[in-house]
Amino acid sequence: MKKYMGNKKEVLLFYLLMIAVIGWFVVAETVYPSERIKASRPENLTYRGTFTWQRDQ
Repeated sequence: MKKYMGNKKEVLLFYLLMIAVIGWFVVAETVYPSERIKASRPENLTYRGTFTWQRDQ
């Protein structure tokens, strides 16, 4: 059992790092606005100009 005692701190550090990364991801997803919401507004989806279709002959 004693041979694992040295690795216990490394394992604990690894788990703390993983928890910090997951926590950062959750905070970033809840705080920062989504790019999808900005891009999918109705005024961004509708083209209000005109275009002409030219057929190749």
